[in-house]
Amino acid sequence: HRSHIDYLLLSYVLYHNGLTPPHIAAGRNLNLPVIGPILRRAGAFFMRRSFQGDQLYKEVFDEYLHQMFVRGFSVEYFIEGGRSRTGRTLRPKTGMLSMTVKSFQKDATKPIAFLPVYFGYERVLEGATYMAELSGKDKKTESAFDVLGVFSLFKHAFGAVTVNFGEPVLLKEFLDENLNHWASPEKVTSAALAKTCGILALRLATSINTAVAIKSTNLVALALLSTTR
Repeated sequence: HRSHIDYLLLSYVLYHNGLTPPHIAAGRNLNLPVIGPILRRAGAFFMRRSFQGDQLYKEVFDEYLHQMFVRGFSVEYFIEGGRSRTGRTLRPKTGMLSMTVKSFQKDATKPIAFLPVYFGYERVLEGATYMAELSGKDKKTESAFDVLGVFSLFKHAFGAVTVNFGEPVLLKEFLDENLNHWASPEKVTSAALAKTCGILALRLATSINTAVAIKSTNLVALALLSTTR
């Protein structure tokens, strides 16, 4: 997850290929005045970064996600949790994956497949902001004015962008191989579930990187990062 453009780009690609755009898990920091309602109508649903300390919020969100799955809606989320400032893939998190697995344990009548998606940019809109953060400045909170400021960036060249799809991971087959008695939640310990979700997260992150699009900009960046001086 490297840019706010990621989810806009995926919805665009799917729509123009005759597919229904997904529902998108978004941080509540994007629930801004004017912008928030537009994003919600475009399929976004907003969530906190952490559910700790509020069991009711977690239960309601679990059920919301479960209802989308059992009704057959596709859902898009980023297992890294946030945008990478360096372009390197962040260590995956398991929160949304765990909720997806628990939903499937409750009702497995509709199959679930994870489809890894790789977004390849030569330059991202947030480049200047990322450089500032990497040099020590605090992360700036998003605002509606930032969205308007994006239009001034369109006069610059941003190179080519690629959207690649990896091999899907079928959840039932994965659980059959990695989690005993998964269809009986009462027999699965929280430790076993956490371990399995960790394996799934690593597999998906690897699948995303396997679908990488290698461009000249990527090769130059790799050469610079691998050079001592």
